Amino acid sequence: MKRSYWALLLSLCCLVSLAVLWPGRTAEFLFDDHPNIVDNAKVHLSEFSWSAVKRATFSYEPGHGSRPLAMLSFALDHLRAGLDATAFRDTNLLLHGLTVLAVAAMVRRLLLVAQWAPRRAEVVALVVAFAWGAHPLQVSSVLYVVQRMQTLGTFFVVLGLWSYLNARSAQIDGRPSLRYWIFAAASGVLGLLCKEDVLLLPGYTWILELTVLQFRASDPAVAARWRRGYQLLVGLGAAAFLLLVVPRYWTSEPYAWRNFSSLERLLTEARILVMYLGQMLWPLPQSMPFYYDQLEPSRGLLSPPTTLLSLLLLAALLGLAWALRARRPVFAAGVMLFFMGHFLTSNVLNLELAFEHRNHFPLIGFLLALADGACLLADRLKPSRGVAAILVAALMATLCTLTYIRASIWGSSFQFALQGPDWAPQSGRAWQLLCKTYYLRSGGETDHPMFSLAVNSCQKAADLHDELIALADLITLKTMQGAKPDADWETLVHRIEHASFSPEGRDVLWIMIGNASKGVDLDSHQLVRVAMAYAARFDLTGVELANLANYILYQSKEPEKAYDYYLKALRRVPAGDPMIEAVLRDLADHGMKEWADRLRKDLAG
Repeated sequence: MKRSYWALLLSLCCLVSLAVLWPGRTAEFLFDDHPNIVDNAKVHLSEFSWSAVKRATFSYEPGHGSRPLAMLSFALDHLRAGLDATAFRDTNLLLHGLTVLAVAAMVRRLLLVAQWAPRRAEVVALVVAFAWGAHPLQVSSVLYVVQRMQTLGTFFVVLGLWSYLNARSAQIDGRPSLRYWIFAAASGVLGLLCKEDVLLLPGYTWILELTVLQFRASDPAVAARWRRGYQLLVGLGAAAFLLLVVPRYWTSEPYAWRNFSSLERLLTEARILVMYLGQMLWPLPQSMPFYYDQLEPSRGLLSPPTTLLSLLLLAALLGLAWALRARRPVFAAGVMLFFMGHFLTSNVLNLELAFEHRNHFPLIGFLLALADGACLLADRLKPSRGVAAILVAALMATLCTLTYIRASIWGSSFQFALQGPDWAPQSGRAWQLLCKTYYLRSGGETDHPMFSLAVNSCQKAADLHDELIALADLITLKTMQGAKPDADWETLVHRIEHASFSPEGRDVLWIMIGNASKGVDLDSHQLVRVAMAYAARFDLTGVELANLANYILYQSKEPEKAYDYYLKALRRVPAGDPMIEAVLRDLADHGMKEWADRLRKDLAG
């Protein structure tokens, strides 16, 4: 196939991949977009100065300044368009298009290295890139703005693998390869500035060596050194994982903010990996609900029974890939790349159980294995080119249709909120988003029909096991209606004392205090009970304790209970910390000089 013709077809694949995602670009910001972009003042770049750019670049607070390249890209979007979610998604779509091009180039090179016929390699590379770009799983990866961290990381991983394959091809042929090695290393470094799972890049190259490259080199001595080098690399990686990562994260008790232990997480991930494979193979929109907080962890091999079945299926798939690594190296590479892509997120780290964007790179491995299997079948059946073309076109048209449908739902924030509970009826997040959507459309007017719908949706979420934020929101909405939700307050206190907290659930107290500060007439006695239960459950920082004390003193009807929290707050910070004098001065300025003097005395004693 002429290079110009291949480039034209690739451009068409790229454009169609973008076209089917295009309807989703108009939605509002969603979930984690808010803390990372909308509410993150540091990333709101309004001038192109060194100090402002530096502040924005290192503004990823959960990672203490990690992922700087992704954060910089958000800042540049804000500089050109403010908080226009469509503009942010346009950047995501542009990046997706570039990645489609990179996937095609990488897959073509991989197939050529595997000694496929050039024409077949070019056609299959186009089909894999197109299927990857237009797959319904890409909707949440591309249209969920904050997942640019993932998609940008994948872009550099694919570039790194393309460079690695070129470098190794040149090495095998005895040609100069330095420029490719430099480009591969640079891609890896840039990827690490986007997301940490780019650390798996050496693992991906190891898989390529085990399968399509087989540690070959023009010089047998170089080949031997290459094999020994990877043996050393794998040994060091395994030792670091077993001696550093596992001891640090392994816990027989539930993780902080989770309701599952390390073993239970590993067992559950087997079911989730099988679920991912099902979504890739049979990508109906309803099989990809976006919400996975409703997943129940596996408590044992037979609890549920699908746990053991999933483990057996995954073991068989890996065993088959290993057995066929010489005869069907592309199939083996695809299967192993899928598993390697999930190595970090499906392991012992304290992460949520499932997210669709974790398949952004592994989907390439799945499609490679599927393409190799399809080629094997075609070689056996020998269909005509016309029949093969019709089948491929039908499959691609089906993918595009499903993706277009899903992207259209994402493009309407209201439709997205309505659809969530239908596809994930046991998801608290789905019901909470619907509640919030109805509330915003009601304008906060309690006699508006949508306000009642908001209450009903919030009730659905609150009725789910251990839901905290939804229950707090339900109390707030009922209070706005003039009700006295005493039973809901009792349930909230009980859940704070006994429930397993999600990371979002930790914010429940501050959300309620914030609502009270905004004028919602929440029962201050009940809120103080919630606050005391919360403070007894968690090891709060000095600032958090001081904020809690401020609420009790200035906004509740039981100000006398604030003293102990002020004392705990000031004892929590180091002696001489400016916060101590600031709190004492503030108390004195508000007519509480006696408390300030007493606190100073208690601290000295």
